[in-house]
Amino acid sequence: MDRRQSEKLLKTWQGFLGLNHWDLELQVNEEENWDRYGQCACVQGQKRAVITLWNGLNLDKAEDTVVHELLHVVLDPLATLLEQWQNQLSEDQKKLYADQFDQSLEQTVYHLAKVLQSMKE
Repeated sequence: MDRRQSEKLLKTWQGFLGLNHWDLELQVNEEENWDRYGQCACVQGQKRAVITLWNGLNLDKAEDTVVHELLHVVLDPLATLLEQWQNQLSEDQKKLYADQFDQSLEQTVYHLAKVLQSMKE
């Protein structure tokens, strides 16, 4: 997957998801043994995010990953709110709810990504 193709995917889906007002930066991870396809780091107050894609992705998997990571941008306010709420809990409660939330968030993002991609086609 070359950088130009990755940038095009990012711009296309940024527009489709209504995130044109966000400053998105694309990074490419070239580690052979990276344990994920992508990752997202958001700064909600600045409407800025860094999307990192693994260099070993084919075009289809890169698109899946771009959509997935951009949905994390869309849902970041909920994740931030939950983190603030979790800070009021005991350590045991934090772990329990954090794991449940992370799993639920990933399932939701995966589902929404598949639905959106099928709608776009």
